[in-house]
Amino acid sequence: MPGGKTDRFDLMELNARVDNEPTLEKAHKLWDQAKPCTSQPVPIPMMRGTSSLAYSYDANVDGELTPLAFAKALKAGHGYATQGPILYPQNIMFGETAKAGDQWDINVVAADGLKEVRLIGQDGEVLNTITINPEESTQRLELSLPIPADAEGWINLEVEDKDGSTAWTNPVWLQS
Repeated sequence: MPGGKTDRFDLMELNARVDNEPTLEKAHKLWDQAKPCTSQPVPIPMMRGTSSLAYSYDANVDGELTPLAFAKALKAGHGYATQGPILYPQNIMFGETAKAGDQWDINVVAADGLKEVRLIGQDGEVLNTITINPEESTQRLELSLPIPADAEGWINLEVEDKDGSTAWTNPVWLQS
């Protein structure tokens, strides 16, 4: 996908062994065009003599958890990719719609301690950054993030822990 050869896909891959920046840039460009695509990390299997840098993908599934329900939740964008931080949206689910000026309540947790939370908007612009004091051992935050009144198109979150592990959410689409 980073090479831009085709836009005919439903999911994109974030991979623990490569630089994900080109993939994230491509996703931002597609989201700017209101072309929803969702991130799908691939767990890296344990290899002899090395440790795994696996990603996980969490999705909010309505009803019974089945493989089909999980796949539908992924395709609907109701999830996020993570190397470690865990995210609990309270009032606005990833892949859903909100309005500029709304508040996005979300709880974030990182076993290694939280470092930074970034609210990203159109063109990949950082709209808000919450930096945690490095002297504090903050593992859990309850956030109420204002969506800027002039934000357009979409927003998403990047949450980084003190070890540099990151979680990337799928977009929340903004109504015009």
